Amino acid sequence: MHIYADSSAIIKLIKEERESSAVRSLFSNEICTSILSVLEVNRFVEAFRPKGPFDDYEKFTRDAYFVDLKIPVMIHLTNLKLPTFIKTLDAIHLGTAFLLKLSIDAILTYDKKMQRGAEMIGLKVIAPAD
Repeated sequence: MHIYADSSAIIKLIKEERESSAVRSLFSNEICTSILSVLEVNRFVEAFRPKGPFDDYEKFTRDAYFVDLKIPVMIHLTNLKLPTFIKTLDAIHLGTAFLLKLSIDAILTYDKKMQRGAEMIGLKVIAPAD
């Protein structure tokens, strides 16, 4: 299975939550994300200072495929016509996942607005608990 993961899912590798074990098991699949996720997760770590260990996140950064923020992604975003409730950074994730639509099976997100936006543009959403 090929999965696009947003930062709401990736953070569960660092901050232990109810869904963390389910996320860890999904990360044995082919995972991709926008390079934006690295910035978002690093900002999360700086802001909330979780205790760690960060072994699962470090493995993720070695194994995942990161999609660059290039001009085609940004141009594509303007054509997607995402609903206005989608914030800018989430729009970048959705646009990136949409560009990969033919090569991913689902988008992994725990953000309710992202889930709605993904479904509106025809992406399958997964957000397993335990």
